[in-house]
Amino acid sequence: MKRADVCALLGVAKAAYPRMEVSVPTEALWCELLADLDGDAAAAALKRHIATSPHPPTVADLRRLAAPQLPSAAAAWAEVLEKARGIGRERAWSHAAIGRAVEGVGWEAIRYSEQVGVERAHFLRVYAEEASRADEQARMPEALRGADRPRLGSVTAGAAVARGRWLEDAPVRGGKDGLE
Repeated sequence: MKRADVCALLGVAKAAYPRMEVSVPTEALWCELLADLDGDAAAAALKRHIATSPHPPTVADLRRLAAPQLPSAAAAWAEVLEKARGIGRERAWSHAAIGRAVEGVGWEAIRYSEQVGVERAHFLRVYAEEASRADEQARMPEALRGADRPRLGSVTAGAAVARGRWLEDAPVRGGKDGLE
């Protein structure tokens, strides 16, 4: 999304929630953390949020509502069974999480199992983990995906400047390393 799109979102949010505070650091943070979202998806997410919540939206709210929906576990298993019954068909999954779950269980184990219920239980367990991981990655801003330690760069510095001091000047609380 472009800065103008984010400003439009903030304007709509402010109109719906008059007590919502919108500052320059807020705008900068939203711009950075929503940059990879499609403008229409973000606008639809904001409208869904306004329709269902009495509280102003956060970046997390909008990212959650704009994230693509994963197939349910039952729908994923039905897709696997459909492909397992087909002979010689290509295994292209509707979502990568299904493919990773199938790999985790083993395609041959699923396809030739005499106890499909056991394979189903195993698949559902693995799929729940893969779906959770995929959902978390979909909600994470593109710039932070896979990062061990997220860095917000200019936004963090901008917020510190807005408070009237640089981050390096911020007091450290606690003991030797600030961990106590």
